[in-house]
Amino acid sequence: MKLVWMNFLNIVLTGLFVVFGLPALALSIYVAVMPINLYVKMHADRYIQMQTSRDYVRAYQEMHGRMPSDADFVYWSHADYRVKGSNIEYQAKDFSDELIHEFGPAPEGAYVLSFWTGNNRAASPSWAKSDSVGYVSEEDFWTYGSRWASFAMHTVWWLVLLMLATISNIKLRRLSEEKKLGLLRV
Repeated sequence: MKLVWMNFLNIVLTGLFVVFGLPALALSIYVAVMPINLYVKMHADRYIQMQTSRDYVRAYQEMHGRMPSDADFVYWSHADYRVKGSNIEYQAKDFSDELIHEFGPAPEGAYVLSFWTGNNRAASPSWAKSDSVGYVSEEDFWTYGSRWASFAMHTVWWLVLLMLATISNIKLRRLSEEKKLGLLRV
């Protein structure tokens, strides 16, 4: 009976490795070598919302002689039907080093509008050459914050499943050999 349960356990663990471990192995290899594109193209509705937001910031600057505050932008975005519920965020200072590295130093009067892509937030700096794409920071792009942390986590999962399948297979072989030699009590 012990041999039957061990055989069942071996089949389950080997199946788990094949179903989950091998795809995790493939994913970890893919994550390690894949080129990444951190730019996201805006769909038409999002582009219109972003243009409306940019128009608001420009009009506010012209009218008040200063950049709108975060509170000003939030108030406007909740009141304007064209962007209400669009989840666009506004930032006029303290830009990330990654954005500055990617797009160059921010000029006077610069700001960043960010939007939700469905997976993460994408930033659209006012000083970017294109206003129809958003930039996803590398930290937000990767599941665990960086390429190598994501690679390590995927690798750990397939290694754990491989180890469990191997241990159960070794135990099954030992029990099978004991049965052949007559050492296994049933």
